[in-house]
Amino acid sequence: MWLLVRPVAGHVIQVCSSKVMHPRVQQLTGFELKPRHDQEFALYVRLLQWAWRNLPDRLLLQPLAYNRFQYEKLVGTLRSFGLDSFAVPEDRR
Repeated sequence: MWLLVRPVAGHVIQVCSSKVMHPRVQQLTGFELKPRHDQEFALYVRLLQWAWRNLPDRLLLQPLAYNRFQYEKLVGTLRSFGLDSFAVPEDRR
């Protein structure tokens, strides 16, 4: 399966990284951006914006970040009930 996905994924990565590079660095890569790459990049940006708004956090965040997100949400909920003995004390400087 990876052999089928790899060329497409590589192209997407190449287009996106070339579009955000400084022009001089882009010249060093030897990848020439064409007008169709502008349209491709715009499509990728729209897809990522849609994904960020609509997909669940479980799919968007790395596992450690998701666990921390869930922990912070739980701490906030339990503190609202006055339960804070389980949590790391708040910084009181």
